[in-house]
Amino acid sequence: MLVVNKYKIEHFFNFFLVLFPLSFLTGNLIINTNLFLLLIFGAFTIFKNNLRLKFDLVTIFLILYFFSTIFSTLLNNEIPGTQIYLKSFFYLRFLFLFIILKTLSENDFVNLNLLFKVCFYTTTIIAFDILLQFIFGKNIIGLSPLYNEFYTGIFGNEKIAGGYLQEFFLLSLISLINLRDKKYYNIFFIFFTSLILFSIIISGNRVPLILLLFSLLILFLFIKSLRINIIICFIIFGLFFGYLFKFNESINQSYLNLYQKIFVTSKVSSYGNIIFDWSKYLEKSEKDEVIPNKLKKFNFFSETSNSSTHGYIYLLTLRSFSENKLIGNGFKSSRRYCYNEVSIKDKWCLSHPHNYHLEILNDNGILGYLFIATAIILLFFNSYKNLKTKKNLISLILLIAIFIEIWPLKSTGSLYGSWSGSIAWFILALSSQNLKKIRN
Repeated sequence: MLVVNKYKIEHFFNFFLVLFPLSFLTGNLIINTNLFLLLIFGAFTIFKNNLRLKFDLVTIFLILYFFSTIFSTLLNNEIPGTQIYLKSFFYLRFLFLFIILKTLSENDFVNLNLLFKVCFYTTTIIAFDILLQFIFGKNIIGLSPLYNEFYTGIFGNEKIAGGYLQEFFLLSLISLINLRDKKYYNIFFIFFTSLILFSIIISGNRVPLILLLFSLLILFLFIKSLRINIIICFIIFGLFFGYLFKFNESINQSYLNLYQKIFVTSKVSSYGNIIFDWSKYLEKSEKDEVIPNKLKKFNFFSETSNSSTHGYIYLLTLRSFSENKLIGNGFKSSRRYCYNEVSIKDKWCLSHPHNYHLEILNDNGILGYLFIATAIILLFFNSYKNLKTKKNLISLILLIAIFIEIWPLKSTGSLYGSWSGSIAWFILALSSQNLKKIRN
């Protein structure tokens, strides 16, 4: 307590806030520990300074969404014991993160500039680390590529390097854009953006690359001052990607495989000498229900093992949702449904639907989905009104960040998970206020 009394409580809050992007380099234990300390010192800051919690419509609808999760879990859970109930209550940590960060940001207790700088330096170092691993076969701490194919850098056995760079790119860009009056700003922007693009290409994470290109396209459409820089980045990206696609077999096969999993239709595919067609394990009526004929035109939803596992899980999740449309099936219920209902569960069940929208529909039903959708629509409307303020460029970038985060066609982690959930709710909280003041 002597240490706490010596410094202002908000200094400790900001300390753990700037550690937040760094905690994702370690693992779920450190992420949750950092988040817990962030919430503790944030709550102390609010209490000590007698700050008023403002329950606007966005916050109210988010509260309704979180409690709809608990309510649905209490009604639907058939598993003995209390573990699943405790996990659904533990999900409230993201609601507290939203409320605390929103409250402290609005009252100018958050050092956002420092946070954005840490994001910038961290993503730059990770990107360089991936390039070192690609060029020399070892990264800065001596780790080799995963399976000699995925350049994961300091993430080691986890194929999430590209996802990390994509998630924190826009927050990093805010720190760079704050230097737009500097002489070499344009060169820094092009170099940094190209560096992140290069690193994601060779990381082996394909969806993050698509999302980053989509982010740049939106920036191009809405921010005139960035258009020339973004065009140059696209040209450099096209040349670099074209070269690797032609001369690097691993990258060539990786991106061709992505295309085939989505678009190319085939009846049977093989992995080595093993041919597996999961449709033969389903009864005809069940197969017709899970896979509508219109969707079979896309290999993503086809009946062969070279299609995406995600496509099949998406359809199973929709079928699970259809059995309890109003309030859903409760916390993390998609996997339970899959194991209970599908005869090929051991080959195709995943831990979550890999799509935020389907996960919410399945677990919270239409009611819970309407709660969170209304909150986000209101957030977008409020952010749009704030684009005319002095910091409109920063507000716009944060608005784009949350739009990319909730884009319905992307594959995601679980909204309940420590890694993906923390990032999603963190970005949502940052986007929830008007950023009239940013402390240097």
